[in-house]
Amino acid sequence: MMAALHVVVVVMVVVGLREQVVMGWDGDPEQDVCVAAEVGGAAQLHGNGQLCKPAALVTADDFVFRGLRRPATATLSPPSGVARKLANVREWPGLNTQGMSMVRADFEPDGVNPPHLHPRATEIALVSEGIFYAGFITSNGTLYAETLQAGDVMVFPRGLVHFQIHLGKGHGVLFGSLNSQDPGTIMLPSTLFGSAIPDYVLSKAFLLTHNEIHSLKSKFQKR
Repeated sequence: MMAALHVVVVVMVVVGLREQVVMGWDGDPEQDVCVAAEVGGAAQLHGNGQLCKPAALVTADDFVFRGLRRPATATLSPPSGVARKLANVREWPGLNTQGMSMVRADFEPDGVNPPHLHPRATEIALVSEGIFYAGFITSNGTLYAETLQAGDVMVFPRGLVHFQIHLGKGHGVLFGSLNSQDPGTIMLPSTLFGSAIPDYVLSKAFLLTHNEIHSLKSKFQKR
């Protein structure tokens, strides 16, 4: 009886771990395509939390995104010399259930994509124009960083803090591909100093005075 109980416990633990792992990334598609339907529009079935457009209404245009042709215009706050254009499932319905998304980032000279992470995706970044210094930090504090030129590609593992800074004198462009239709982005500076975390917590964590923390928060708080 006790041996049987041990087997049941082990099976439950394994199944639980499997569920946690499976939920760690986009699930496998259950049909060939599931173009995300507009809210309030005609829909059938579900996929990755999205309603599917009826197959009869799906067109080739649903699988094409033309928004990366032109330079990005959505700048970060506060400005850091970089603008981003996302091509995720919200912008590109045909990505739904395909487990992929893209981003275009345009950099001014000395523009920096601040330290950030994607909780649900690994990123592969391709340098299209410019020269970049880019890297990521592992959980034990090791920095892996390199200088990248046009045509170079670098991988940024899922959930690890990474950054890019443009070293060139002209325009810089990166294209990123991520293995999630909605990878999420957590910008560390704005997340830490633009949130409601109490000053005394940040003061102790960063070994800074309350005045210094207040000064930092004033740069990142939404206006």
